[in-house]
Amino acid sequence: MLTRISRWRIAVAAAVSLTVGCGPAAAKATAPQLAIDSNTPPPSSSDSFPTDVPTVSPTPTTALPGGTAADPNDATADSPTVAPPPNAPAAPGAPAHAVAPPGAAPPALAAPAPCSTVTLSSPGVHTVTVTFVSPSTPASVNVLLVGAGGGGGRGPGPGGTGVPPAPGGSGGGGGGGGGAGGTVDRKAESLPATSGPVQLTVSVGKGGAGGFGGGGPAMPNARGIDGQPTTLRGDGLTMTGGGGAGGAGGQGGVAGAGGGAGGAGGSTSPSGTTGAGGKPGAHGTPGHGGTGGAGGSAAHGSGGAGGTGGAAPGGAMDGAAGADGFASLTVCSAAKVTA
Repeated sequence: MLTRISRWRIAVAAAVSLTVGCGPAAAKATAPQLAIDSNTPPPSSSDSFPTDVPTVSPTPTTALPGGTAADPNDATADSPTVAPPPNAPAAPGAPAHAVAPPGAAPPALAAPAPCSTVTLSSPGVHTVTVTFVSPSTPASVNVLLVGAGGGGGRGPGPGGTGVPPAPGGSGGGGGGGGGAGGTVDRKAESLPATSGPVQLTVSVGKGGAGGFGGGGPAMPNARGIDGQPTTLRGDGLTMTGGGGAGGAGGQGGVAGAGGGAGGAGGSTSPSGTTGAGGKPGAHGTPGHGGTGGAGGSAAHGSGGAGGTGGAAPGGAMDGAAGADGFASLTVCSAAKVTA
């Protein structure tokens, strides 16, 4: 191969003129050219040449503003960012986001479980029947129970001992007020479901009567009567709002004219709010009977007021009766509630 190549005579021919600069005075630079001797035959295709010369592909360039070519391998080269058109479909693998059309109504919320309320204010026993949606769907109940109030104590006259009062003596003491009933207020108590309806028994308490006269100087009936409790029984529930206690009767004027004590408020089971106690009656004074004590105050089941003591014979006053009890049941997630 060296012999064949040696027959090529490569000579430096006349230089090619290059113009550097501008105008007539531009300098000319010369660059060497390769000239091939025409007398030397070109190599044939059978000549052996090295074939392991690597082939280098030209690197594409991107023209930047101002005519500068950017290297695509240059991490600092700025690349234009093209925003997708509005409402364009998401790229494969991208999270989908639902877009509500303009003016569309918001999705409806789940409807709350229906509830039925039974209110009971008449003294006595009541039955509330609950039918379940299914044997596996329990219901719940909000319970409000209030015991009845106690009656107020009697306010006796100026005698009270069987001995006639002296003229100008003290009047009788006022009777004490009755206590208010206790309150049970429970939320979302469970009603376990059964295949058939269940019955809840509610007993609403009656208010206690006020103290009254009769029975001679001992006045056995002067104390107010206790209020009855209000209760709930059934489907595993046992609750009681206790009735308020009756107020004590006042003393007769001859016996001392002291006012009667107020009755205590009713208790509760399970724990709740104890009823307010009644106020004591006032002491009798010469020529005047003592004022009766106020009954325990409450929205339901309040206590009765005590009677005012008598200033003159025959002027005794009985105590007022306490208010009846109250019950309210709000049953939710049941198919039907009747009372």
